[in-house]
Amino acid sequence: MNNTSSNAFRFLFQEHFHVTDFNKKTYINLKDKDVSDALNEQLASAIYLQVSTISQALIFVTRLRGWSFMERPGLLLVAAFIIAQLFATLLSAAVTSSFAGIGKIGWG
Repeated sequence: MNNTSSNAFRFLFQEHFHVTDFNKKTYINLKDKDVSDALNEQLASAIYLQVSTISQALIFVTRLRGWSFMERPGLLLVAAFIIAQLFATLLSAAVTSSFAGIGKIGWG
């Protein structure tokens, strides 16, 4: 990295990003078993949502005969993708299940 780009980065960082003490105010005790279990359940839910999205999007690539950006997928495939993603989003955002080991992650 040359001197010009280093100075530009320093300017952007100092002038446009504000460092806060947010982490100091919201300290989470990870040694507490209840807190760590709840966070692990939320992490499992977030990973489920990401894996679901990736696996559903992979269907678009594998179902096409040519390049994925050259052909339009069928309407049934798009509808199935949208319905499956709505279900996965609702499941991960609003459902807590001790059997599945997932916890709701909420909307925000």
